Formats: sequence, C-alpha cells, structure tokens
Amino acid sequence: VALISMLEDGTQIVGAALDVFTVVPLPQTSMSWSLPNVLISPHNADILHNSRHRSVKFFTDNVKNYISGEDLEMVVDKSAGY
Repeated sequence: VALISMLEDGTQIVGAALDVFTVVPLPQTSMSWSLPNVLISPHNADILHNSRHRSVKFFTDNVKNYISGEDLEMVVDKSAGY
C-alpha cells in the first residue's frame, strides 16, 4: 500500500520494476497494473534456454576456486548492499 501510494504520488519514487508480490499471481484488481510508471515482470523473467547449465557451471567453478584458495566470482558485498 505504501509503495503504491508513493508511485501514484511520483515525488518520492518515480517508477518501479516489480517481479515479486505478496500474492502470486498478482490479482487483476491490483492497482499496480494500472500505474503507468510500473513495469511488472514474472519473477522468472531471467530464465533462458541455458540458465541452469550456466548456474551449475558458475557454482562448480566457484567451488573449485574455493577449494584451491583462489578468488571467487561475483561475491556479494553486504556492506555495499548487493
């Protein structure tokens, strides 16, 4: 409710791309559908034909790096917020 209010007002948040909702699927009656400054996407929009293969390869490569004491790829920086 607060997010929708801020998006309707447009002064604090001018737009949003949303892919996670409390209720899935997002009900047709949701205000989110009618807001011109909101992009709604399914939570799995990033899945491509080779996504699982790439995920497994990334994981196994990082396990090998960890075991051999090498740097890991794409480590989350919690202090930076991502």
